Amino acid sequence: MFIYRICTHNNQVETNLSTTTMRLLDQDLEAQFILNLVACARQVHPFELLGKPRGDGNVCLSRQMAMYLTNVVLRRSLTYTGALFNRDRRTVSHACGRIEDLREQPQFERVLSCFERTVVLAIQDLKLVQECCSCA
Repeated sequence: MFIYRICTHNNQVETNLSTTTMRLLDQDLEAQFILNLVACARQVHPFELLGKPRGDGNVCLSRQMAMYLTNVVLRRSLTYTGALFNRDRRTVSHACGRIEDLREQPQFERVLSCFERTVVLAIQDLKLVQECCSCA
């Protein structure tokens, strides 16, 4: 396990991240984008979404939203998503079910739909950039 020191708002935060989480995150730019998007929009630190502690209600819901987007929009498996978030695949399944239930609320549905559209557009742009770079 690695310990990372992240400076945020002039405070130091220690976060324990597994080597598996770090390896997957280094290789998956799309998942990195989701983490940063959700963390920024929900005003939590990205590493809070990946760390072992549960955190407060905002962190938990943010993590569940990021897991849902990773599993549904990126079409990553429950096992992969669980490894990325340092959680069990059953936890990811529970998170996805909770988000599906919350989508019945119109305001939450609008927010999550915006997240989904943003991720899809960003992935399309990323693929365009990768194609252009491979041509040169």
